[in-house]
Amino acid sequence: MNNSLYLLEKIQESNCIEVIRDFVLDGKIYFGISAGSEIAATNVYSVYTPDDVKKASNLKGYKGLGLVDFIIFPHWGKKDFESVYFNFRLKHAYTTNDKIILLTNYQYVRVEGDMYKIEEVEK
Repeated sequence: MNNSLYLLEKIQESNCIEVIRDFVLDGKIYFGISAGSEIAATNVYSVYTPDDVKKASNLKGYKGLGLVDFIIFPHWGKKDFESVYFNFRLKHAYTTNDKIILLTNYQYVRVEGDMYKIEEVEK
């Protein structure tokens, strides 16, 4: 199972948030899968689960990479993510003002400038 908070913690520890942001602002492509897609958001508080927090005990806040103004919830519809979503993430995210995009394993978000579009991939 992915752990976005652990990934964010490691990015914070390596002080590379600005490097990644500059890379994208320079026209390079950011490609995030699962946890990598979640941390592209401005704030990742919505992906909170108690287990994720335990595994990221040195996390310095929930500020994400800030590449997009929405947060991806990947693996929508996958049985092994059902309890994570219904028992934690959706309840937790309901208390935030985040724009949330639910994606199956056969979808991705393509972002160009201020436009974004959910794209389908072949199964």
